[in-house]
Amino acid sequence: MFRTIGFGITLIIIRVMMPDVFMGLEGTLVKFFSVLNDTLGQVPHVTVDQTAMIYPHAVPLP
Repeated sequence: MFRTIGFGITLIIIRVMMPDVFMGLEGTLVKFFSVLNDTLGQVPHVTVDQTAMIYPHAVPLP
């Protein structure tokens, strides 16, 4: 719990004392999560038949 509070205080201090660094960090994280979202969005969804091929002992649900 104290780590979370310390992390929050650190973010506030960085935002107040070094706004350029905070904006750069924020932009980097937004871009990272955007790329991650695009990448994971292109993964095909696994159907019940594909699950049965991967795990032959699994019983498919209706």
